[in-house]
Amino acid sequence: MSDELKAYCKIDLSVLIILAIITQLSGYILNLKFPEANFYINFSILIGLLAIVRWGYLGVIVYVVAGLSMLFISDTSYLETILVYPFANAFIILALVFFKLFDVSKLKENNLVLILFILTIFVSVSIGKGIASFILGNQLISSILYYFTVNLFNVVMVYVVLQIIKNKEGLLIKFL
Repeated sequence: MSDELKAYCKIDLSVLIILAIITQLSGYILNLKFPEANFYINFSILIGLLAIVRWGYLGVIVYVVAGLSMLFISDTSYLETILVYPFANAFIILALVFFKLFDVSKLKENNLVLILFILTIFVSVSIGKGIASFILGNQLISSILYYFTVNLFNVVMVYVVLQIIKNKEGLLIKFL
């Protein structure tokens, strides 16, 4: 990687981290304000998705750091917060296997590939959250299903946002 690309990578990842933290904290606060909504609005996973499309494995940092921000406002123990957020968020790395199967440029061209990629991201993170819940004493499969179902609205919203931005220059491109 050239020095210029390294500098751009640092700036880009820093901006994406800040956006992911803001959306992670905002989603949590909204969930606290409207618990009867039965769904969770959070676009930090979208920011994480953009980061891994752009930077591959380096992009995982964005979603993990967004999870770390929960240590400052979560009302659960540090252990539970670390397991349910940064640990579980790190499972977004499983979605990078998707890149082995499909060319990233097909995300712009093929809606089925885009949907499969989004679902892969959400399933990967749901598996991470399910494992975290299992470590904390809950049922594995029911926890995975719970986290996935409360995020179904986010799946749809991420798809809609990506449909809107996928052809905007510079937003959904691969640098590494």
